[in-house]
Amino acid sequence: MPRAAGRGVDVRDQYTAGSVVVGVAEAEGQEQVALAAAQEAARAGTGLRILHAVEWPAPPGTAADGTTATAGTEALARSSAEADTEADAETEAEADAEAHAETEAEADAKAHAETQAEADANAHAETQAEADAKAGTETATETDAGDRTHPDRAKRVIARFSQAVHRRFPHLAIEPDRVSGSPVPALIDRSATAPLVVVGHRGTGGFPRLPLGSVSLQVATHSRCPVLVVGTGERTEPVDNRVVVGVDVDDVQPHVMEFALRAAGSRGARLEVAHASTRPELLSTGPTGPLLLGHETRPIAARDLLEEKLAPYRSRWPDVEIRTRVERCRPAHLLVESSRDAELVVVGTHGRTGLRRLMLGSVSGEVLHTAECPVVVVPAPVTGA
Repeated sequence: MPRAAGRGVDVRDQYTAGSVVVGVAEAEGQEQVALAAAQEAARAGTGLRILHAVEWPAPPGTAADGTTATAGTEALARSSAEADTEADAETEAEADAEAHAETEAEADAKAHAETQAEADANAHAETQAEADAKAGTETATETDAGDRTHPDRAKRVIARFSQAVHRRFPHLAIEPDRVSGSPVPALIDRSATAPLVVVGHRGTGGFPRLPLGSVSLQVATHSRCPVLVVGTGERTEPVDNRVVVGVDVDDVQPHVMEFALRAAGSRGARLEVAHASTRPELLSTGPTGPLLLGHETRPIAARDLLEEKLAPYRSRWPDVEIRTRVERCRPAHLLVESSRDAELVVVGTHGRTGLRRLMLGSVSGEVLHTAECPVVVVPAPVTGA
């Protein structure tokens, strides 16, 4: 049973063996993501694994970390490979057509243009290098050629975030994790043994070759463990000491409720259980609004039904204050509105179908894209072989 421990409840049993994993990139605001992950690891008493992906060639048939690809990563790899093959084919066809169409004069003009473009690019690179040097960042102007290799760059990136974490959490064990290529397969693979994966919100633009938001969305869609998506901007609203969890009174998912309760307990926060519906019969607060159940009708209120479903959780978590909120609106609208001053929003998915719907604008997907506080997406438990 949870017990009091300082500010909040001791919830270290919420995590299985393994470190919290955070994916970081060379982009503004990523330190905020790393520190959020460190805070979660400190709350849970685990270590922190800092993963950074850079693009250097990896042997065929290997995963992002150089090991044999798993079934989970092969599907993503195939999609990426097919897209790359198609793009390469289109590029080659365009190049052949262009070469065939060019006259000698056009070729001379093109050569002149390329020379000018190279000069402009060199001038721009020098200017950018000077600006980076003034900002105190390491750039390609370093004299040691070895520092310009991808592995060394990855080391520097991870070291920078490790130092930032160590300053705030000096006793936290930190593990570097350098991978090649896209971070998505690597983060999904790590999720099999991690208690939590943390990524930055869309718009950070730091991961290579991926559209904005695709890392957080793909990881949240395919992860085997809960995924915390952290924004990198400043909060504009004052933060209330509460965690919000979205539920459906017809299907209160135990794994989502347990995660939300532990998150609230570890923060010393109250838990707001939010239900939204456009079904007026479930929103009645009095004896009106009968709900047809088979051949019987009986008055029912969503708030009363929700309270009934929450009774076991109140009994198991007496140290966490649980409140309910029931509104007549779309679920995503209620959760996004609640996120404006919440510490955290927790949402669940409904098995594989629900996970796929994340990519297509489900409640979880909409909240993930538009919430104004960190969001945790809790996947359904894996069942069967």
